[in-house]
Amino acid sequence: MWIMFNKANRKRIAEENPGCTNVELSRLVSEAYRQMPLEDREALRKDASEHRKVLDAQKQPKTTAPRNGYILLSMEMSAKFQKENPDYSIQDRNSVASRMWRELPDEEKKAYSARAKQMREEFAKRHPEQFMAMKQRAAARRSESMMRRYAAKKRKMDLEDE
Repeated sequence: MWIMFNKANRKRIAEENPGCTNVELSRLVSEAYRQMPLEDREALRKDASEHRKVLDAQKQPKTTAPRNGYILLSMEMSAKFQKENPDYSIQDRNSVASRMWRELPDEEKKAYSARAKQMREEFAKRHPEQFMAMKQRAAARRSESMMRRYAAKKRKMDLEDE
């Protein structure tokens, strides 16, 4: 409601008060809002409520990135394991999942990895922009990690030279 009032009136108030700083302008807009009649405020509240409903209807459901084979196994076993062992913490369940993955035969690992690859391909088809952004973020993280390792190695070499 306030944002809509601010957006509709800030420019006009700024033109009426040339030379105002942003802080002074914000105070003038706030004062104008407080002096607005209650009927006008109620109409603005209704408009804001309807605007919020439109925005909420336009929201896209959040999509999650595709998982890898290990995460698929972990998710499958976690719910079942939690029912059987409710006193185990998340850390304990993750430890069990990690051990299960290490001990899993290669054929089963390949099956999980193939499922993950298929899910990744489907995700790339349905959400190409998000998939590219995800790949770019991963590449940036790898590059940043390599730069940190290089800098640490260089510091170590510099210290040895001294």
